[in-house]
Amino acid sequence: TSLNLIVRATKYLPVVGVLGMRRQMVQPVWVGDVATIAAACLTMPETVGQTYTLAGPEPLEIADLYRAVQRAMGVYRPIIRIPKAVPKAIAAANLLLPRRWLTPGAIDFVTMSTTADPRPAEAAFGRAMTPLDVGLRYLGAGGA
Repeated sequence: TSLNLIVRATKYLPVVGVLGMRRQMVQPVWVGDVATIAAACLTMPETVGQTYTLAGPEPLEIADLYRAVQRAMGVYRPIIRIPKAVPKAIAAANLLLPRRWLTPGAIDFVTMSTTADPRPAEAAFGRAMTPLDVGLRYLGAGGA
């Protein structure tokens, strides 16, 4: 899920929806960590040919990510769960259009759990990943 979409929904909608009725685990990584590690790769010869999985320090359920964004923004919006069948039906109908903006596969993709162990990358680059609440601080300073 794109953090920008969650921020916009929280800012402008009276209610925010989470796709799917099952627990969806996510592990958002702060963009500052990604940028720092990408820059480090340019100066660390031992990173050549290596692959690093980047993940935030704590897995959380997607609705908890929405709640964390709301806390950071200082607002409250009710969170409702939308059965996955609803957007999948819209996506299936969209397949009949000449320009497809949504597919059933895209709904499956955005509703799957994605978690990883951040420790290998932390060890390789000598830095701990930034906790979610710290990474979201910019939202409370009018950055939303």
